[in-house]
Amino acid sequence: MIQPTAAPDGRQVASWLEAHHVRYGQGGYWQRSIITVDSGGQGQVRATVGITAMEPYLRLAKSSWYDPARNLLSSS
Repeated sequence: MIQPTAAPDGRQVASWLEAHHVRYGQGGYWQRSIITVDSGGQGQVRATVGITAMEPYLRLAKSSWYDPARNLLSSS
């Protein structure tokens, strides 16, 4: 019997980010939602596109989401 592959798990990444007080960042489209959900929303990861340059993925987002000054969450 063939076993299905496990769903991607962002809990390890979310735990590392939390331990290092990282609460905002940018990442690949698929990874960002997994990490954001697995961190309980404590880590906000915004989607980017591009291979050589990380550009905001604005199709389903607001440009303000990509402004670190507006999105850094308090570590307290």
